[in-house]
Amino acid sequence: MVATHIEGSSRRRVGRCVIGEVAMGMQPGWRWCARCSSLAYSGFGDGICVHDSAHDFGGSGEYFVSMVDVPEGSQPGWRWCNRCQCLCYSGFGDGDWCAAGGPHNFEGSGPYSVPLGAIPPSSQDGWRWCCTCLCLVYGESGGTCPSGGAHDFSRSGAYSVATAMPPPELRPSITVDRNSGMLRVDGEGFTPNARVNIRYYNDHKNLDLPTTANEIGRIAHNTGYRRAEGSCTVFARDETTGRTAIGSAGTWVPDNFPYDPVPIDQGTAFGEPDPRYE
Repeated sequence: MVATHIEGSSRRRVGRCVIGEVAMGMQPGWRWCARCSSLAYSGFGDGICVHDSAHDFGGSGEYFVSMVDVPEGSQPGWRWCNRCQCLCYSGFGDGDWCAAGGPHNFEGSGPYSVPLGAIPPSSQDGWRWCCTCLCLVYGESGGTCPSGGAHDFSRSGAYSVATAMPPPELRPSITVDRNSGMLRVDGEGFTPNARVNIRYYNDHKNLDLPTTANEIGRIAHNTGYRRAEGSCTVFARDETTGRTAIGSAGTWVPDNFPYDPVPIDQGTAFGEPDPRYE
């Protein structure tokens, strides 16, 4: 996919975007300024751009920056300047070229980090560090540095910035009941429209009955049942995320549950072997 900044009725290619989920701990509200090409926080207004003008966020989508946590492959040391609102690298001090005049002011900033090198899922590449103004700048769109000339990317690595809000973490859960002559497993929190494997385990025997979650991540699975020796544990594994919910069917098992012990390939179905299956 090619991400775009939209400027009026025109669309301009601005970089490659890798689609997928982004990590938790991301702060929204960051924007690309069409005037200076820097990444600036929009939560306190338009801020101060070059020539004492305001940042121009009109062509920008929303960006997300990791705050507090430092994801693998990211560079720490980035700070928000409370004067120009830009994201700046603080590893070499506060610089001399804030757009508001003089050095940047990082007072009130949390610790930020920016992916360096690889492009994480849902991120846009093409971002660079300007060693003159210290800001994170979209390299392909040029822009004016507060120093008055062009941004200087000669000492920069290849950075990327997240372009999507992290989805909520899926935490599947199930309930197991007998109703109208059927053993019923109801669950939620699974990946929508994805495969879910339901495993019944009793006395070193098991039966796998796959099903599919609906469009909102819920399952409803029915099967006939019979009484068993001892209790039956029910596992419902989301085959997309690997997360497993656990419930109990009491002393009941599906009516086609095996009477004799059968080999169990626990590694294939649920990852690490469960000691009860050995």
